[in-house]
Amino acid sequence: MKRRIIGLLIALCLVGTLFTACSQDAPSGNSGSASQSSSNGGEEYIATVKSKYADVTDAPTFKIGFTHTPPSDTLSAAYHRVLDYTAAEFGCEMMYGEIMCGDLSEWQAAYENLGQAGCDGEIIIYCTGATVEYFDSKGIYWASVCSEIIDQDIIQMACASDYYCGNICEVDEQAGYDMAQGMYDAGCRYIAYLAPTAGMNTCHDERVRGIERFLDDHPDVELATSWRGSPFATGVQEVLAAYPDIDGLMSTGGDTAIPAAIYAAGMEKTCKYACVDIQEGVYDQLKDGVCVWVAGGQYPTAQLGFALVYNGLTGHKIMPDLATTMHRPYMYIKSAEDYENYMKYMEGSIPAYTGDEIKDLCAVYNKEASDEKLGELLQSYCDNYTMEDLLKRHGDLNIE
Repeated sequence: MKRRIIGLLIALCLVGTLFTACSQDAPSGNSGSASQSSSNGGEEYIATVKSKYADVTDAPTFKIGFTHTPPSDTLSAAYHRVLDYTAAEFGCEMMYGEIMCGDLSEWQAAYENLGQAGCDGEIIIYCTGATVEYFDSKGIYWASVCSEIIDQDIIQMACASDYYCGNICEVDEQAGYDMAQGMYDAGCRYIAYLAPTAGMNTCHDERVRGIERFLDDHPDVELATSWRGSPFATGVQEVLAAYPDIDGLMSTGGDTAIPAAIYAAGMEKTCKYACVDIQEGVYDQLKDGVCVWVAGGQYPTAQLGFALVYNGLTGHKIMPDLATTMHRPYMYIKSAEDYENYMKYMEGSIPAYTGDEIKDLCAVYNKEASDEKLGELLQSYCDNYTMEDLLKRHGDLNIE
């Protein structure tokens, strides 16, 4: 199999700024700042069913923090929506930290700002030893979501802490494999992929490993080239110019420049596209048959992180094994119909998990369940996270 690699290896100064599924350009904002968000309604989401926990009136409330880019970023805005909704269901208050350049020290500063602002617990994405030490020193309960803690020393530090509540993230290697499978199912046999420079982001590197594993398993697929660098707008131009005969192009992160380049080259009938990250225009691309596979929907993982932190704050640890990350898949979209369902049941008036579904995970509300049983329920939420499961759970709800 030919594996000629084009590379623009640009020395990036950012650490972990290409998030699991966000836009490539960092929006503006205040570095390491903390801002308070109103959580007394979750304006984007409106509950339309009465809670089965309406009689629980003694549940404590807390201030809980979350750090990401400013909400002008599409993914960050989605995190805000689901967390505002969830906090409102619990009578809690969300507070947000904002980062700009993505250096780990900036994330740490945002965590500390939220702690100084009075947060009882925090949901975080990136963790260092300094993070664990800070939360320990301030008695702040915390959980990590959407990024795996892989440093064994940090894992040991976290597990030794009374305040660590667990780590849940998406299975990025499997997403890469399934993305290549989506290309294969669409008939593509001469493909290329785009990804950031190797070593710059663990999530993207894992997706690349998944793609490469698929290629090893399918010798009838030829990899024309892989391009590692930034921005993707440059990469796609180079790839399409050098390999006009490819019939499939993948990217480990979404970028509207990629399908735009396919159309501009007049290749929309001959080259399929797949990516991790739902971007503007994907609905039309799915209808046209240019896009055949896209993954997204990781932001409801933050709702599960909320449940972990809320349990910790009320004296309960529900993770089956704190030393082991709990994994869950992305939501896969393969057709315009899938996209319509995604927009209705993920972006509509009720998010992926209702207030009651998150309360089912919390010992203060689900009083009959042991912490072990709550952990099993949490695992089932992760194992069954698919479009089919979402339609089954929410198909009868009045969702606008």
